[in-house]
Amino acid sequence: MTDSTIHIERTSITGDEREYIVCHDESKTEERFLIREKKRAIAQNDVWHTEIYEINPDGAVSTNAFFGGGSYYRTDDQGAHLTIGPIDMEYLIAVRSTGADFFGSWLAIALGFDGPVGVALARSLIDLLPISASLSIGPDYHLNMFFSHLNIALIPNNVALPGLQSVVVRLGSSYKVLIL
Repeated sequence: MTDSTIHIERTSITGDEREYIVCHDESKTEERFLIREKKRAIAQNDVWHTEIYEINPDGAVSTNAFFGGGSYYRTDDQGAHLTIGPIDMEYLIAVRSTGADFFGSWLAIALGFDGPVGVALARSLIDLLPISASLSIGPDYHLNMFFSHLNIALIPNNVALPGLQSVVVRLGSSYKVLIL
């Protein structure tokens, strides 16, 4: 179920900024995405605002982020709070399964996973997004997700187990069961 060739490597950390490179090969030479994060204050919380840029085959980084239109995350003693902005939500619904690699990379960084686990979770979430968008979107047109620390700890094990496994996530104000 997972793509074992997705590697995420942190390349720089400077105070309130971080960068990651996402590669699609074992030797880490086929770079696909550059992920930039900046710490910001939103609604009295410090959050990590993320932008994802495509890396062209010639190594040049695109000038416009294709993901990062209001999406951010934060963690606290309860778990991880992720927010997908309306522009990113529309993009994920439009690209569906082809967006699993970059969305999975974002999830992996936000939840502390490696790339393959993040992509497996992304595939399940992407399938649920069209329904969730109509049922769970807040008044600000953002989709808020919450993963408890217990669920975060169980996800890598669930991905590794054979057969269908479940993960509980709160989307908006209601809990949903994802099937991995």
